[in-house]
Amino acid sequence: MFHFCLVDPDIEGLAARIESMGGKQRSKICTLFEGEPFKGSLVRTRGSN
Repeated sequence: MFHFCLVDPDIEGLAARIESMGGKQRSKICTLFEGEPFKGSLVRTRGSN
């Protein structure tokens, strides 16, 4: 698997949870569309390249 998308209303908390389990946040959390509440971030799971 190369990548997949998760939808979560608390993206900051989800990224922190992934990091607490050995993953790594690869990008800052950013707003996807100006004026909209949608945010995104790239994260890497434990054991992935």
